Amino acid sequence: MSYLSAGEAWEKALNENKSETNFNKEDINVLLMLSKMLGQTDVEGQVSQIEITR
Repeated sequence: MSYLSAGEAWEKALNENKSETNFNKEDINVLLMLSKMLGQTDVEGQVSQIEITR
């Protein structure tokens, strides 16, 4: 069993399920950029990144 960081898990889930969503390529890229930020800052920083992405 391997362990993934939050960002790695987010990216893996997005890549495995993107064909089942209505996301366009730009949407996917924005969400992948968000995955790089997850786990890199404190909770407030992560919430801020999510709000910016939203």
